Amino acid sequence: MNRKLFYSQMSGEGTLDYELYLNTKTLLGCQSKFEDLCNADELQFQIVHQVEELWMKLIAYTLLDIDDYLQQENTNRVLTLFRRVHTAQRLMIDQIALLEIMSPKEYQAIRERLGNGSGQESPASASS
Repeated sequence: MNRKLFYSQMSGEGTLDYELYLNTKTLLGCQSKFEDLCNADELQFQIVHQVEELWMKLIAYTLLDIDDYLQQENTNRVLTLFRRVHTAQRLMIDQIALLEIMSPKEYQAIRERLGNGSGQESPASASS
């Protein structure tokens, strides 16, 4: 299959109900274009880190809900929400394995593009 054709199809039109609800056109456009990737691992690097940001957003919102339910003494809901947080954290840890299979050479090329950037600049880490 032609890679350029495949990547253009992955951007989607965003007209189906599912695409509209999940805003897939924007979501799939958050990564660098195929021709702009510095190497084959950069897409993987971007997706893993973007998904980490989304998990952290869910965790932060869930912790706010937990606080509300604690005030209401609704312990059943608190326990359920803590399970959500735990599961999201486990998924975050598990997906790091994708980064461990990157070669040091590929990572260095990506790292150069990050400049001084690091996970410490995450909106989630700024709010903690």
